[in-house]
Amino acid sequence: MRTKVLVLVVLGVLTVSAGAAWAQYGGYGAAAQEEKPFLRAKVGWFEPDESALDGDLAFGVDYIVPEHQGYLSIDRLHAEDGAAETTAWSIMGGIYRTSTYANREVYYGAGVGWSSHELKTPLVKRDDDGFAWEVGAGMNLSRTGFIEVKYRDGGEDGNTGFILFVGMSYE
Repeated sequence: MRTKVLVLVVLGVLTVSAGAAWAQYGGYGAAAQEEKPFLRAKVGWFEPDESALDGDLAFGVDYIVPEHQGYLSIDRLHAEDGAAETTAWSIMGGIYRTSTYANREVYYGAGVGWSSHELKTPLVKRDDDGFAWEVGAGMNLSRTGFIEVKYRDGGEDGNTGFILFVGMSYE
């Protein structure tokens, strides 16, 4: 468990640091991102709601359309304990709004989509898929780095919970 947290922290710091360096040495700024769509890569931690499962690594990719303040997101969430393991893939589309707080751009939004959930135990393997929804908020840390928190309801116990992401934007 501690090893996974350490790996997550190191990946997050490297991702945000790379984004800051990219912005400092000629990366694409916020003005360019406001004009045309861009991609974001993210890594984070998923903590399932109302479950005996322990949180684990999450990652994903977002396609952001600033002109319409919309997004398309593909994420993978994972959680496990000694005997059970769950993996969920989701594709979400939604809207967001931005504002400025303490000289930083902050955003909040909501989305709906589809989620596929696989639960494995020593006795059972079950696959479910269906409707999912999410709400979240985040902050741009640099011209390309960001941090966000989301609550996603994927319909199943091991597929619902909080997600903390850090990441980097790419034009």
